[in-house]
Amino acid sequence: MKAIHFGAGNIGRGFIGQILSQNGFDITFLDNNRAIIDQINTNNGYPIQYLDRQKSTFWVKNVSAIDSGQYPRSSLEALVAADLITTSVGVNNLKKIAPLLKEALVHRAQKQKSVNILANENMINASTYLKKCVYQTASLAEQNLLHQYATFVNTAIDRQALSFHHNDQIIAAVEPYYEWVIDSSVVQPGGPLPQNNVVLVDNIQPYIERKLYIVNASHAALAYVGYLLGYSTIQQAMHNPQIDQLVQSFITTNLQYFVQQYQQSLPQLQQFAAQTMQRHQNPQLTDPVTRVGRAPIRKLQKNDRLVGPFLRTEQLQLPNPGGQRIIASAYLYNNPDDPEAVLLQKKIAAQGYQATIQEVSQLSTTAAHQIALLCQRYYQDPQQILDLREVNNDC
Repeated sequence: MKAIHFGAGNIGRGFIGQILSQNGFDITFLDNNRAIIDQINTNNGYPIQYLDRQKSTFWVKNVSAIDSGQYPRSSLEALVAADLITTSVGVNNLKKIAPLLKEALVHRAQKQKSVNILANENMINASTYLKKCVYQTASLAEQNLLHQYATFVNTAIDRQALSFHHNDQIIAAVEPYYEWVIDSSVVQPGGPLPQNNVVLVDNIQPYIERKLYIVNASHAALAYVGYLLGYSTIQQAMHNPQIDQLVQSFITTNLQYFVQQYQQSLPQLQQFAAQTMQRHQNPQLTDPVTRVGRAPIRKLQKNDRLVGPFLRTEQLQLPNPGGQRIIASAYLYNNPDDPEAVLLQKKIAAQGYQATIQEVSQLSTTAAHQIALLCQRYYQDPQQILDLREVNNDC
């Protein structure tokens, strides 16, 4: 079986590629990083190092790579021949791969070759979004063809993956924990999917939201509060018990959404949240807050990791003062090396906190006003964000 994967980055190599290999797929990566492409093709594979005490390794074999920018024809041919197509390119890059993917899917449809496409991104229903991007490049006749032969399957993924250089090699470094959840209710009949080391479910929405509103939410919260208070890494920020307590208050409220919306077990959710915080604190990780906090405008959208759970708890009339504080810290993320952070601060300078919050996060006037007041307070004195005696009075 052949799998084509868009994106040979940390998640692509360190997570999706590994699981596909363990399921018997030969993998071809499509990317434009020549160093990684040459490394993979020279070795016919690549190593993964686990971020555990032993720093054990795993070799992914039967792998090749194509520079999709330099060799679009070869990329197209590989996509047409594939049994499975997957991605992990980052949400903002899905539109960029859509034209090539559309062309390949049309060729396949004309040959009556069906395929499942799995977009593995930190976004709710990323495959649905990728389908929209693909269809925007297609004519009505092409869309009708794609509807018959191309199935976009939503997933939820969870694994921290970094990289480092060693002996002129780029090594993917991953935590031992992982979760890859696949919506098996919509897959193309006869189209192969990985079966081992994945979770196949009929209703994926709770898993997608759990990943985004607990794992990604707590990670981003640590990054933005940590940056505001001058910490360099997630692990340093977590050594401050007040930061940990603030983030815990945010996540504890978010858990109630899953209890009320999906009737999930609170003890199981609490165990999952505790495990998540332990993962963030992994001593083998040195995770810069600027990496985790990058692209704040995207992460402050109404359905993303910070505002999404805040809105959902608000709809359930659950006070979420920790969420308000953390959203405020994200609006104070003033990193001159991050283009989105620079743009966000320009918006704030031009129109003020409240108008910017309403524009970017689409919050109500009342909520935006409350968070804007917190922004003004924490801008003057960042340490006030840790005055947890006032948490119950923030709403």
